[in-house]
Amino acid sequence: MILRASNPSKVVELPGDDPGFDRLLRRHPMARAIVPAWEELAGWTNLNLALLGPEGPVAGLILSVQRVPYTAVALSRINALMVDPADLQATLTPLLAAVEGYARRHLILETEVRVRLPINPGAPGADGHRAIWEALGHAGYGALQKADTSYYVPIDRDEEVMITSFDRSARNKIRKAQRSGAIIEQSKDFSLLDDFYSAYLDMCSRKQAPVQPETLVGRGLRPLLERGHALLFVERYEAGISNLVIVDVLGTPCYVLGTRTQANVRGQVPGAAQVLQFEIMKHLRGAGHRYYDLGGCEGPVPIEGHPNFGVWRFKYGFQPEFVRFIPYLRKVRGPFGPALRLAHQLRGDHV
Repeated sequence: MILRASNPSKVVELPGDDPGFDRLLRRHPMARAIVPAWEELAGWTNLNLALLGPEGPVAGLILSVQRVPYTAVALSRINALMVDPADLQATLTPLLAAVEGYARRHLILETEVRVRLPINPGAPGADGHRAIWEALGHAGYGALQKADTSYYVPIDRDEEVMITSFDRSARNKIRKAQRSGAIIEQSKDFSLLDDFYSAYLDMCSRKQAPVQPETLVGRGLRPLLERGHALLFVERYEAGISNLVIVDVLGTPCYVLGTRTQANVRGQVPGAAQVLQFEIMKHLRGAGHRYYDLGGCEGPVPIEGHPNFGVWRFKYGFQPEFVRFIPYLRKVRGPFGPALRLAHQLRGDHV
């Protein structure tokens, strides 16, 4: 829910555990939890900037800042931007002004914007998100050659209507898993994060994929789970656990991490990740959400032979809506543009 910024007073920096900022995160459709947390776990410092109204924060953003080693300058990113598209002058403008003031005081050379707001025609909120993109452009944020894409599943529908909309393979696997006694539950047994990371390492080994540290994939996410900003879901059978999934539930809920257990890979426990995702959708629908973000895809329709075809095809089986988000944006301050562009090119960053 977006609160209208009637008589907003000023932008302030609030601590991460501030109750007012937490309420803003929980109710705002543009909020995010896991990506800002990843930044902090990777050594960035998160600043919560909030626009205050008479009863607390009505808009805000999370600015992640990292000092360039052995220098006095810094870089920054906005990974969560919570404003009112119907009144950008009252909500976005003062927040961006606060970012500029902070950048001057702390010698921040550039700020990137990486937000997950769909803009293609027909996508939820697209008109307002395009207005945000345009306003950011007027404020000096230029588009990079990088735009994330994903699949959205409409979940504010009757259970039978929802499952009927999936393709035949997904429906059959869901019903077979249900007959096999699948139990899907939200778990607060955070010791399962160790099992999650072990299964993740096994998956990376099977797929010859790069390995992320445990702080990003396992135990480091526990504070978000404890606060309810992310949820851990488990698919279990009489013989044990087969699949685990972590969902960012702020804003539009997003499937972030998932893995099969070693017991499932070895055939010791049955499993169908389709039934796990279906039950997650039902849980989120019960919490009042309208869409479920499947966490990214490479394009509208899976292409056989693509390195990620299996996961891509799995998500496509839910017959979701393809969405394209606001491209990554970057604002460079002072005469450092060419040097920073070269540095990004050398690092392999998007330019």
